[in-house]
Amino acid sequence: MTDNRKCSFYIYPDRNAADRVADGLLEKLPQKERGRAMRAMMLCGAALMKQDERLPFLIAEFMTDRTSMQDIQRIISSTLPQQEQDDINRLAELLRQATGGNASAVQLLQLQPGSGGVATATPAEDSNGEETRRNSQNMFPDDD
Repeated sequence: MTDNRKCSFYIYPDRNAADRVADGLLEKLPQKERGRAMRAMMLCGAALMKQDERLPFLIAEFMTDRTSMQDIQRIISSTLPQQEQDDINRLAELLRQATGGNASAVQLLQLQPGSGGVATATPAEDSNGEETRRNSQNMFPDDD
């Protein structure tokens, strides 16, 4: 292993949508910040690759100027084992329920450690809990 490694590669903004996005992001930065940003971009890809070797390739392949965080989350979810997907879906639903417009939504759920290191939710003693859940479901309708 070397003490330092220089990484050099080309991007092709005229041929690839993802390269156009990266080029646009780098172009907006001051010259002195570009090297740091490129390093962060590469290390982010390495972190994703460490989890699943397909992730950086999938995200890069589908990235455009209209790619949203939800699109990236869907790509990541597609690589997770089914149990992890179920846990994420359950937690996402709990968050939807907890983030209603009502101030009491903050106290709606109390997270407690569950089996396998995944938090499970139990309803807090809140007389407005059901109303808050209904309100939050109206605010955040399912996309499916």
